[in-house]
Amino acid sequence: VMMMAVISISAMTFASCDNDDDEPVNTLKLNPAKVEIAPKATSTVTIGSGMTPFTVRSSNTKVATVKSKGKTITITGVAEGSAVVKVTDKSKQTGQVIVTV
Repeated sequence: VMMMAVISISAMTFASCDNDDDEPVNTLKLNPAKVEIAPKATSTVTIGSGMTPFTVRSSNTKVATVKSKGKTITITGVAEGSAVVKVTDKSKQTGQVIVTV
């Protein structure tokens, strides 16, 4: 019985040591990476790495909209709340900007 307990604990220890970081890794350099703006105001973010063209997407267009031109992203506040702007380049590298309106 004692041996089974030791084996069970060992199995749980190995399973819990797994490195399961599901958070996306920002491979694109975005400056700034966090933006606070008022509704109807705009903020620009510079893409410091990656290959054009870039695609940009807001996680919540009721809070913030986004467009890009070259290596510049323009974020416009719509209403109070938070959103994440995801940026992807030609080679599928990604980055995120945290937006608070």
